[in-house]
Amino acid sequence: SELAFLRRMEGINQATTQLQAVSISGTPRRDSPPPQTAAVAPTPTQVWGPFYVLHAPFRTKLSPVYAQGGTSVIVSGHVYGLDTKQVVPFAVIDLWQADPECDEYDYYEDGPEKRPYKEELNTVGKAKQYAYRARMMTDEHGRYEFESKLPAPYFDPDDGTWRCPHIHYFVQHPNYKQLVTQIYFEGQEKNEIDRHIRRETTLVLEKHDRNGASWATATFDVVLEPLPVQP
Repeated sequence: SELAFLRRMEGINQATTQLQAVSISGTPRRDSPPPQTAAVAPTPTQVWGPFYVLHAPFRTKLSPVYAQGGTSVIVSGHVYGLDTKQVVPFAVIDLWQADPECDEYDYYEDGPEKRPYKEELNTVGKAKQYAYRARMMTDEHGRYEFESKLPAPYFDPDDGTWRCPHIHYFVQHPNYKQLVTQIYFEGQEKNEIDRHIRRETTLVLEKHDRNGASWATATFDVVLEPLPVQP
């Protein structure tokens, strides 16, 4: 099972030597653990949406190599446990978003009719190329980082509303409740009319320019709720 896989990976990673690295944004990564979180509540949950797909590849780049234009964005942060206030190493994060060039998801289903939407794990969805989809695991210090293109707003014909730019998260760890949430970005088109947007998960983009390249960075820390104690 996926939980058994997570436990095996946790044991493997805890036995490895801790090495310094450089993040994809060029920021040095240090071996010293980050400070505790001051959060007093878990990260708010959001709707699944209809476009989740199982078994996305493990990688730290959502946008495909052929992606043209748009704003490159790098999001990084830590995963914490609400109970301990400490980081959670080796949590698995699923990420997915719409393609900003066509405002659609890399998604399809077998059969002539699309399944009715239910607020639960989608086990029937498929992707042709897993474009703008990825999974990753937090490191021994609970840190994660990924690169993508800033999403675009799109109109949802199923409920007749606009969605502002957002990226979906599905976070799992054997000791914590699963979390489904979404991140948003300040100052984006349709933010003011998207009924799903949450202030707590809306990020500030910091712009960068170097050697003729430009990109934006943002930070998003996740706080997980512990599983109930078994009697």
